Amino acid sequence: MRKIPILVFALIALTASALMLTPFPGYDFVEKHSPEIFVAACVSNPPTLFHPGTDRVNTYPIEIVASIKGTNQPGHAVLQSLHWLNIGDSYLIFGHARNEAYVAFEEYRVVPLGRPLFLAGEITNSIAGKPEDEQLQILFKRALDHASSQIKELQDEKQQLEGAVRK
Repeated sequence: MRKIPILVFALIALTASALMLTPFPGYDFVEKHSPEIFVAACVSNPPTLFHPGTDRVNTYPIEIVASIKGTNQPGHAVLQSLHWLNIGDSYLIFGHARNEAYVAFEEYRVVPLGRPLFLAGEITNSIAGKPEDEQLQILFKRALDHASSQIKELQDEKQQLEGAVRK
């Protein structure tokens, strides 16, 4: 049996982990290098358990509600990601199709859009018939509004907790 030199094994391990360590290259690059871009809602928890702090891949049942780029079509699908998605929340996904699933590992490839009532119909109506770049700008604005709302909620919670901490 032929032995694999340690250096080759280390290089393979480093290459495999590089996907998770890839720095954010900017959304222009991500858009250009993502063959599949779509909006999806998380339907349920993954059938496997999530272990925070590990690089375990979770497989989520999703519902594609809007297709922006690629061969994806509205309907049921599967997303493999390292991220924990919330049931009912919608996400802008920059991914790749692989083995009957969509794959989006890096943090920046899964953009939370929130969970407003009737979000799927609202998103579909707001981007329908618009060019890809304009659709993405509408969705990035929605994501920014969602992030700003979360920050405000967390700041309020932080202020309440600071008031409860005795010095």
